[in-house]
Amino acid sequence: NTTSEAKDIHTSTSTSTSTNNKTSRGGSSSSTSGSSIVYEAAITAILADDTRTASKNPLLQNWMDALWIYYRGLQARFMEMVYHSHNNARRSLDVRQHYYQSKYALEGAEYNAEEEEQLRSTEEMSRLEEGTFIHRFREQSNSNARMVSGSTQSAGDSTEWYSCMNAFLTGTSDVHGYLKSTIESLLRDANGDALSSSTMVRDRDEYEPLLRFVLHLTIFLESFSQGHEQERQRFDSIIGPRRNDLLLTYVHQLMEQKPLWEFVCLYASLLPEESMVEAISNFWAVAVVDEKDRRMALKLAHDYFGDGLDLVILRNVVRSSIGMSTEDADAMGIASLLSLPEGDGQINAALENSISHDDVRKMHSVRWMCLVEKHYSDALVCANMLLRKFLLAMAPSDDNSTFSYNNLNDWTGDSRLHTAKVFLKRFLPADLTSVAMSSKCFNDYSLSD
Repeated sequence: NTTSEAKDIHTSTSTSTSTNNKTSRGGSSSSTSGSSIVYEAAITAILADDTRTASKNPLLQNWMDALWIYYRGLQARFMEMVYHSHNNARRSLDVRQHYYQSKYALEGAEYNAEEEEQLRSTEEMSRLEEGTFIHRFREQSNSNARMVSGSTQSAGDSTEWYSCMNAFLTGTSDVHGYLKSTIESLLRDANGDALSSSTMVRDRDEYEPLLRFVLHLTIFLESFSQGHEQERQRFDSIIGPRRNDLLLTYVHQLMEQKPLWEFVCLYASLLPEESMVEAISNFWAVAVVDEKDRRMALKLAHDYFGDGLDLVILRNVVRSSIGMSTEDADAMGIASLLSLPEGDGQINAALENSISHDDVRKMHSVRWMCLVEKHYSDALVCANMLLRKFLLAMAPSDDNSTFSYNNLNDWTGDSRLHTAKVFLKRFLPADLTSVAMSSKCFNDYSLSD
């Protein structure tokens, strides 16, 4: 039995490892004996089936190492019990007279005392339960991950992922508890409240992968609980109150990264209808300006949302864009992302320059309705709303016109009239009116100004 030797070597290993780390940081090379004793301690403890000592070795860097050590310890304990039982059967055979009257007639049967000593030393493994292993594993893996010299893994990052692995090993109830605490922490980070809590402030490289993983784990558990009343009740009580906030936080993260826009509608479809419509309406109105992106967004909304919700969102987008003040639009930087389409023929540069960026933004918003013919009826109504705004703003004032009025009946030089003409010719489809008027649903709704 080498259990006591393993413990002695582990004690000297801890001292040696600490000394080597200090020496290494000081710029001097560590001794060969100091570094090799760590391996010697690990080998001796494993061969002695001393799982407690082996799991404390600083070479243990991940949860698979710890799992293997305990698995091997259980396997070795079982094999030793089999050997001992087999040798006891051999010792009970009355065959001494046939083998020179020796105490143990069969070779290998003379080590009864050593076998019993080894079984006593590993007796703990016979009583090892899942809860005991998880508790010990949680403490040892988290501490050893930070004992390795030169490790670049942060304490907060390693603790979170180790806690997740421990929760999976324990069972569903512990997974729910892990999700509850982690979701609350992620939401505090998203709301900027991490500084007021005891939670470590995560950087973006830590926050985004953890948010993505936790969200997908939440969705999995939610689908898993379907059809199981008890599981559903537990999910609703523990995770349910935070589920929508977590999902909305992830949707906003997708919105911030254009390469991920194709996934926005997919995850937004998992939100309650009211939250989904509000989030997508604001996103489309503020961020989605290129026609290619708009077509993609509209197609995905049609694929993932309920019937008619894409039109509801489009109406919200146009209403909010037309009603948005110039100050709010400038603060969001929306107008600077949009340009005026080029016209055909001779262009009056003065009138072109008189068209405000805010009016260009409003005209572009109506084009949302012109991407699909079935929305032409709404597009016609919204276009009339905007045209009326332009025309009602016309007035015989030098402040409102680039043209000096000699005759009040001459409006050809009015900037607002020119804006209305540009809107009709460059922004709206030529067949808008005919298609819209022939639509069966043209009179099925009304839009307020």
